[in-house]
Amino acid sequence: MEHIANELQQNDNIKLSKFFNGMLGLKVIIPTSADMLVKEGARMGNCLSRYVDKVADKKTAIFFIRKCSDPEKEYYAMEYSDGKVLQLEAKAHSRDTKGNVEAFAKMFAKTLDELWGIIINDLKEACEKLTYFEKAEPGRVDLTAAHSLLAKVYLYLASAKDHGTPQYVNMSHDVNAYYNEAMKYAEKVVDNAEQKVFGFESNLLEIYNVDKPDGKEHIFIMSMDRTGVNEGQFSKISKMYIPYVSGGTIYLKNSATGQLEPSHDGWGEYVTNLNFYNSFDRGDKRHDWLIVDKVYDANDNVIASLDDKKLSYPFCRKFIDPHFVGDKTSTRPYLIRYSDIALTYAEAAGPTDKAYQL
Repeated sequence: MEHIANELQQNDNIKLSKFFNGMLGLKVIIPTSADMLVKEGARMGNCLSRYVDKVADKKTAIFFIRKCSDPEKEYYAMEYSDGKVLQLEAKAHSRDTKGNVEAFAKMFAKTLDELWGIIINDLKEACEKLTYFEKAEPGRVDLTAAHSLLAKVYLYLASAKDHGTPQYVNMSHDVNAYYNEAMKYAEKVVDNAEQKVFGFESNLLEIYNVDKPDGKEHIFIMSMDRTGVNEGQFSKISKMYIPYVSGGTIYLKNSATGQLEPSHDGWGEYVTNLNFYNSFDRGDKRHDWLIVDKVYDANDNVIASLDDKKLSYPFCRKFIDPHFVGDKTSTRPYLIRYSDIALTYAEAAGPTDKAYQL
């Protein structure tokens, strides 16, 4: 199977030694016989044996990817042909939680076309294997999430080439075809009778209600929770948005109900730009409901505001947990929202009646 190494050597962007010696904690092993393929496939529980003839006929190549810390133990297999990574397959129960295997494989890519081709192929495979949720499950994804990501990928690539982004402008895809693909996959999210779980939430504050992580906007939301024991199991993201006020509990007024809701104050890392804050029309709920310009004590007395300059900046109240426990909160980051995909559809489709209706 020397043709595998010879093919790779033709790629000036690849230095074989770094893959054989190890990087990102991984290394490549090239099978030297059909028997190696058959045995590796049996140990991994997949169909590597089916590739024996294709490899022998130089129609494709198979690599074994092993952990440098355990190079004798099977981990992943990669199919590579004509300068392209075609697929990655893991041993049963193996998990690439840090994304190192995918990053490692992408280093074989010669061009952005190939790199993004790997991503698109992975997402299309996800579309084939996933089903729709009957109820949203925080921290997990379903077919809707796969459609969403594909829509975003196609839109990103179409727009990047359309607007002359360096390197992307030289990609081979047709801009209009990719805009159409973005629209097609976004439509599977926003106008699809089979997708019954996710949709618009008209109450802005409900979107950010920490007690409703399975809300209809949340196509993919992280599963962090204030009951977590270790860092990463709970969220501190609210501390990043809220400025320091008094070092204790502060109260925010819920603009929809008028009720006071407790919160800790914060570290003031993400500071709102005042020009941005002032750009909203008064009466715009994004301004009036989602940006805080005064805070209260438990007796409804203002203790800091922009007017008295005791509040250093107006802050975003999207990430507030009234049931916080010290620094621990359930303010989960939103990775994919339904509204995001509706906007993806609208941008891909352009000024059509349907885009405006969404």
